[in-house]
This record gives sequence, structure tokens and C-alpha cells, in this order.
Amino acid sequence: MKEQIRLVTLDLDDTLWEITPLIERAEARLHTWLAEQCPASADHFMPARLRACRREVENLHPEHAGDISELRRLSIRRALKQGGEDEALADEAFEVFRAARNEIECFDDVLPALERLKSRFIVGAITNGNACLDRAGLSRLFDFSISARDAGCTKPAQQIFHLACERAGVRPDETLHAGDDIECDVRGALAAGLHAAWINRDGQTRLLAPPAITLTSLSALADYLSPAE
Repeated sequence: MKEQIRLVTLDLDDTLWEITPLIERAEARLHTWLAEQCPASADHFMPARLRACRREVENLHPEHAGDISELRRLSIRRALKQGGEDEALADEAFEVFRAARNEIECFDDVLPALERLKSRFIVGAITNGNACLDRAGLSRLFDFSISARDAGCTKPAQQIFHLACERAGVRPDETLHAGDDIECDVRGALAAGLHAAWINRDGQTRLLAPPAITLTSLSALADYLSPAE
């Protein structure tokens, strides 16, 4: 199988970096900015309140289900409206959040592993999130990136994996997708006809049956795909 791989696609959040502290920092920075702009209604912009607005927006706008950025922007707008503030601040506020969200700190193994993979394969990103590889300083290590917004669907839908294959000009059976989520990344990729690797950084005890492989890091993936000595 390894000999036929031409394209390696990677999930981003919780595969290349830890997402929870990153989002928490971005939400804190957003709250600080909004509180400075609108001190009289600062309580409306606490992270917990903004998350509640986000859930409300998701229910009100199912048409944006795969567009995390738009959902975030609409939730900020809703919070501003509830606080009696100018909704026009939402776009600038979202940019504050977006800038912080892309201050990414990769796991230690990621950059060397990406360098190794990029030297031998086409490398793409497939994400349900809204990270910007260019803003994060990682675009040189990828040939392309596809988000749920780009594809009009989220993983584990087969279409998003097939779009990546089309973008690279390769067949699904010439592609290996790696990610941390068993359902979205592993089972989704296998259902689409790709090979799949589960990046299990946390040492979970779940077992996956072949043909999926289980690895503990991106460097282990680069090792796995290296030519035999």
C-alpha cells in the first residue's frame, strides 16, 4: 500500500496542534476587545455568553452548518445586538478573534515531519475548522487546503475527501488521510476509498481494525511512509 501513495492529506485541529487552549485564548482576546469597545455591556461578551449565542445561531442558521467563520461572526453580531451595541462592530471583532485563532503552536514533531512528507508527497489539509495556513505560517508546507466551507460539507462526508483527490489529480487509492478523529478522519476517509491513519497522541486504548493504521504522532507517519532501508 505504501508504495502507491502519492497524496497525504492531514486534519489540522488536534492533529497538528491542540485546539482547545487556542480557542480559549482567542475567545479571551475577543472578550477583552469587545469589553474595551463596549464597556457598558461587557458582560454580554463573556466567553460563556458568546458560546451560548453561537448555539443559538447554529439553530437559527442551519444553512451555515459547515461555515465556522460565518457562525462565529453571526454569534458576535447577535451578542452585540443583545447588548444594545452597534452590530457593525462584528466584522472587526471577528478579525480580532481570527488573528488570535491563527497564532498556532504546533506539536513538537509536526514541522520536521511536514518537511519530510512535503519532500516526497503532495500534501494537503482537509479540515472542518477555519484555520488559515497562510496566517499560521504553514502554507509553504502544504500544496493546498480544503475546509468544510470550501467543500460545502464536513468530514466524514465522502465529497470533501474526493475534492482533495481531484485537487491533487490523484485517485483515492493513491491517497492517505491522517487525523485524530476516528469517525471524521479515519472512517470518513476509508468510506471514500482512501487509506487512513489514526493519529492517537493521547494513547487511547481503542483498537482499529485494518486497513486503518494507528500512529502516535506525525513523525511516526513520516517514518511509516519512508522507503524501506
